Amino acid sequence: MGKFIRIALLVLIVGVAGSLFTIYQADGFSFKTVKINDQKTVKASGIDSIEVDTSSIDVNIVPTKGKDIRIELDGKVSEKLKDKIRLRVHENGDTIKIDIEERNSFKFGVTIKSLDLTVQVPEKRFENITVDTSSGDIEVEDVEADGFHFSASSGDVTASNLKAASISIDTSSGDMVLNDLQGSLQGEASSGRIMLDTKKITDDIEFNTSSGNVEIESAVQPDALILEFDGSSGEGNVDLKGMDYKVKEEHEIRGSIGKNGPKLIVNTSSGDFDLN
Repeated sequence: MGKFIRIALLVLIVGVAGSLFTIYQADGFSFKTVKINDQKTVKASGIDSIEVDTSSIDVNIVPTKGKDIRIELDGKVSEKLKDKIRLRVHENGDTIKIDIEERNSFKFGVTIKSLDLTVQVPEKRFENITVDTSSGDIEVEDVEADGFHFSASSGDVTASNLKAASISIDTSSGDMVLNDLQGSLQGEASSGRIMLDTKKITDDIEFNTSSGNVEIESAVQPDALILEFDGSSGEGNVDLKGMDYKVKEEHEIRGSIGKNGPKLIVNTSSGDFDLN
């Protein structure tokens, strides 16, 4: 039995050594990177909706003084991937769809990919702007649309100074960092935190999390507000003057300020809730 084990180990070692040599010969251990910069331009006059779909690439949507929509893929990748990654922009009526083609990008060994996708949009109000990504971060600022939808798995979502009728954000382990958003707001997170900093709560807000905390800071006391918080093991803490509480317990808070105010609904499992 001992002899058999020694022979099996020898065969395994030889096999691993052969595989490593093959990977080395194929440049699998190369740390060389090359710069990628791919740009495309679309006339914005007939475009009402923008859809972005990526995997591990960070997405930035920012305003521009120009009249066209400019899309840029920029960063560095392993040399062996330089011909495998391509920016694609499709026009379909009043909608443009943006994604990244990664052709046969699986390789043995070390691969490096550090890319940013930037979409510059003119100062107009779009109908819909949608961004879906897996492990990439999403950052959007100073843009207007009737509806925004952002979805990320392990990536963070940062949104600032957005004007909309409705904003919807979904994450798993990624955090949400939200600043001065106008429009009804809905956020869903698992273990990610939700942090909202606003001048004043004027629109309906609904946040649902599992283990992630929810933190809301309002610079100005709301004139009217309807508050509902439900937590399983999560604790709620509210520091607002003039709140008429119907229920104020560790895991449940219900109250209101004034009349006919916007609704603030927060549901957590083990996550805590703070409103100041």
